[in-house]
Amino acid sequence: MDEVVLYPGSWLYNAGVVGLLRILDFGGRCNSYKFTNDGVRIDPKAFFNFGFLYFAYATKLYLLENFDRLSVLKYRKSEIAKQLGKEGERQVREKLRNIDQEIRQKIFALEAGGD
Repeated sequence: MDEVVLYPGSWLYNAGVVGLLRILDFGGRCNSYKFTNDGVRIDPKAFFNFGFLYFAYATKLYLLENFDRLSVLKYRKSEIAKQLGKEGERQVREKLRNIDQEIRQKIFALEAGGD
């Protein structure tokens, strides 16, 4: 079998294809498929170890959407306020915003492991 061809279908099927392509991109396999006039052609080798890629991708999405950053920030707020002393609420909020951004960047930096 030279390639797998996925033809456009219902909205649900198409959403599944988009999800599949996102997982392939996440795993660094974006060169393994191409769009044509009749659908998407995928190299079968792209599916090697796909279960691992799926789990890694789903875990990353879960962390991004469900990680309770606010509880971490609330915990750190008093610690930060002590460090800054009377420098003000604005600086505490800015510091918390920076911590939140660091957490998001670390989650975004998660990548799928090797094959």
